[in-house]
Amino acid sequence: MGNAQPAARKPRRASSKGFLRRLRMILLAAFIIYACYYFSQSPFFSIQKIEVAGQKHLSATEIISGSGLHTGVNIFQVNLDQAEKRLLANPWIESVAIRRKLPQTIQIAVKERQPSAILLTDQRWLVLDRNGVCIDSVNSLRLYNLPIITGIKPDSTEPGKLASASPLLKPVLTALGLDVENFFSEVNIADGNNLVAYTRDSVPVLLGKCEGLHAKLVTAQSLMVNNSNSGTVMYVDLRSAQAPAVKYLETGNQQNEKLLKGD
Repeated sequence: MGNAQPAARKPRRASSKGFLRRLRMILLAAFIIYACYYFSQSPFFSIQKIEVAGQKHLSATEIISGSGLHTGVNIFQVNLDQAEKRLLANPWIESVAIRRKLPQTIQIAVKERQPSAILLTDQRWLVLDRNGVCIDSVNSLRLYNLPIITGIKPDSTEPGKLASASPLLKPVLTALGLDVENFFSEVNIADGNNLVAYTRDSVPVLLGKCEGLHAKLVTAQSLMVNNSNSGTVMYVDLRSAQAPAVKYLETGNQQNEKLLKGD
């Protein structure tokens, strides 16, 4: 009993040092976080400039106003997703991307819908993009020199909505590319097996079915331009793309139809 050794005790000094070290690290991290937060809320990150790119029809002022963004606001406090949704509500805007450019700039990049054709309604004209979405509704064609789609009635006249669920509409709009849209004034799609286009000079172009429509329109344009001195054209027949024909105005009792080989 007299020789019993006292139980070994753990050194408290080392344990206290470890605790103080961890406490200092926690306090330092908290200070850094607070300092970063305070700095991010300072006037240094106040929005001074809003840049807009990609617009053609809409003005930069209209886009900035539609986004709901303002200068003078802290750049970290603005809700970019909400600003994008506001802009996408504009029927002219197909897509938009907004980003922060630190420290003081917001950049807005938009892709606008491009007018492709006009759809006639009972009272107004609907301006359509290549997907058939109504961009605008107007009572005059003064601002637009685009081909008119006839032969169908719209399902919706509301800007930003698909104008018609007709399966013919989008292929026809796609076929009316920039290389031919100024040559044609109208495309009638009442009969999907017998589409008919009309040139700016009111010459009918018999297109038949929708397959290969863009190539048919290009061929019709080429035939009309290259044979402009051959006489007055009554119609162009492209129902068979391999055997295009141009019918000229008859002179006397003589038929005047010119058959041409396809490419």
